[in-house]
Amino acid sequence: MPVRRRNARRWLRGGRLDYNRDSNRGNQRPMSDPTIQRFVIQWRDLDANGHMRNTAYLEYATQARFAFFATHGFPLSEFRQLSLGPITLRDEITYVREVHMLETIESRLHAANWSDDGSRFRLVNDIVNRDGDRVARVVADLAWMNMATRAITAPPAELFQLVRDLGDPSLRRRGRSGPQQTGTGDAD
Repeated sequence: MPVRRRNARRWLRGGRLDYNRDSNRGNQRPMSDPTIQRFVIQWRDLDANGHMRNTAYLEYATQARFAFFATHGFPLSEFRQLSLGPITLRDEITYVREVHMLETIESRLHAANWSDDGSRFRLVNDIVNRDGDRVARVVADLAWMNMATRAITAPPAELFQLVRDLGDPSLRRRGRSGPQQTGTGDAD
């Protein structure tokens, strides 16, 4: 019996589901890793075909990014105090496998790119299922906006270093560590 059906039956009988249960698989990192956020697919996340809808992927990716920053000393209140906030210039979703209601997914966050001053950067959320198989990838081109001037600006050094620390070494080895033009955010 598939895990999804077994979990649904357990839930219908009033049993407690342990979605954050660690398995013995080597491809899962502990939940103490701040680059990982786990989510259980809910009814509201589904499209008309019963699959996870595209905007739900974007919402979970955004939630994972904000949770990461919050665990590293940059909760929303700190962004407000700095009069700084992340803005999305572009999102791209690549779908690999279907995801259905009550399945557990993980968002694994890493930085793929950033400009010299850190004002623009690219974060990648690899979305994986309980077995560690990729179900989707969300690539977001982001920038830091000064909320007072409404202009893109360089972040404080500590925040820029946090993004650099998220960097994926395999992408840098292939020569993609330098800034890439992300465009103006307008549709092509």
